[in-house]
Amino acid sequence: MSSYFDEASLVMIPSGYKDQKVYSVKPLDGSGDLTFSRASSATRVASNGLIEKVRTNLVLQSQAFNTTWGADAGGGTGSVTVTANYAAAPDGTMTADRVQLTRGTQYINISQSISVTAGQKYTASVYLKSLSGTPSVSFLYDSVPYSATLTSDWVRVEITYTASGSSTAPLLGLFGGNSATADFLAWGYQLEASDFGATPYIATTSAAVSVGPVSGLPRLDYLNSTCPRLLLEPQRTNLITYSEQFNNAVWAATRASFTANQTTAPDGYTGADLYTDGTFTGNVSFVEQAVVVGGSGTTYSVFVKKGTANFIQFGFYDTDFHGFVVNTTTWATTHTFGSASLFTATNYGNGWYRLSMYKAAASNTIYASVAVCGNSTGANYNGTGSLTAYFWGAQIEGSNSAYATSYIPTLGTSVTRVAEDLEKASVNSLIGGTSGTIFFEIKTNKTLTNALYKQFFYYQDASSAQAYMYLASNNLIVTNPPLGSITSSIALQADTTYKVAIAYAPNDFKLYINGVERGSSTSGTPINAVNILSIGSYQGSSEFNEMSFAQYLHFKTRLSNSDLATLTTL
Repeated sequence: MSSYFDEASLVMIPSGYKDQKVYSVKPLDGSGDLTFSRASSATRVASNGLIEKVRTNLVLQSQAFNTTWGADAGGGTGSVTVTANYAAAPDGTMTADRVQLTRGTQYINISQSISVTAGQKYTASVYLKSLSGTPSVSFLYDSVPYSATLTSDWVRVEITYTASGSSTAPLLGLFGGNSATADFLAWGYQLEASDFGATPYIATTSAAVSVGPVSGLPRLDYLNSTCPRLLLEPQRTNLITYSEQFNNAVWAATRASFTANQTTAPDGYTGADLYTDGTFTGNVSFVEQAVVVGGSGTTYSVFVKKGTANFIQFGFYDTDFHGFVVNTTTWATTHTFGSASLFTATNYGNGWYRLSMYKAAASNTIYASVAVCGNSTGANYNGTGSLTAYFWGAQIEGSNSAYATSYIPTLGTSVTRVAEDLEKASVNSLIGGTSGTIFFEIKTNKTLTNALYKQFFYYQDASSAQAYMYLASNNLIVTNPPLGSITSSIALQADTTYKVAIAYAPNDFKLYINGVERGSSTSGTPINAVNILSIGSYQGSSEFNEMSFAQYLHFKTRLSNSDLATLTTL
């Protein structure tokens, strides 16, 4: 066959996407595009190798200070003049506003009120440049005003603070000093949830703006690959409330200390914390956070980067300790505690590894813990105050979560990522018929578990008859009767790329995996008229895949066995 692409009726290679849509590269008229949904934010590994999180600028009219920004003279006789688009902004556009303030009896400012969460960390930032003198201009009011002294150069001033109540006032104003004045340029005000400082500016108008893998946006993941794979994951919740702030009081340190924001984290920002053990005799050092998991199976994961310590211990307590000691040079385990299982160490680059473990059952409340070790067994040792490691991104997933899903950041409360769905309705013209071939290129999860069925796809006709292929509890590929009731002869392995094809015709079915026939059947009647196609999950159920998708092709003909071997050869 000269070209499998030419012969295919539907080709999905995850490279093009937009909100609620994954483009198919064939057909080109859009009739093969698949509908995507996920009613929550998420993360992915972007093409630069960094974890991309959703970032939000909460400020409205971030560079139009004569709009939503209201003037307040504090009961005095001060004045405010805002001249829009007065000068060139830091990005070169004529969008910087001139702000002229004359202080009255008490104060003078322009501001707006933003809803925030008390006790959570935020960073406020704005670009300012003086047109006259070196005024001290306040740029945020929470419980007290925060000010910066301006110069004749553009400077992005910022403050990271803990919200004292349910609202914060981004402002530009003058406090104190009789008859004080200020004449300056302002541009690009940003207020964001952050404990490490300002991130790249996000422009807003009449509403807050979020960027990154926002609700409804498909995730093309580049973890350890130059080619993207489409992530389709079940609903999961990170029960850790401060996933990156190990110096927060919810993490109780014992014979240890943390220094916040000491090195570049896997997301590219300087937000990873440095752990240092204490000086003690015949004991251990650790930090832990109490988490209510409800007694179900639990997965714990955390990002670690080597410091001076040669060993890391991570796990959790319920009635006993369950976890692993890990060598920070080889990233292999050197000791196991309790009934911890399914250990993985995934390389995220720049020295960072994501460690993951599972325990089949846990008490209602557990204590997630991470520590440096003085030896390979986690035994007591004499602390010197010199053993270090960097930690970031702790995650506890309950509800029988037998493997770690993509990172879910938290900053003060648990966060849920909603399940994703990829479907195509009215698809009979592309994949209908009593003969055909279905091809997938996938990569299995780092920890391929046997807890639930894992769906490749399912088809359904107007009468709700279904044809589907899934990975069963023994990691064998299985099809149902309309696809020949095949069970593959080999089990799929974790963290492995596979090319899989199922060819079908009445009483004629073949399953090929990586170039080799792995199953066949001479009995079965394929579905003829397909109404709905779903990839990666079974509609209306919890049967989600444990794999990411690199390609999906459909052929309206049953390919020859030799073509099946060629198509699926790695």
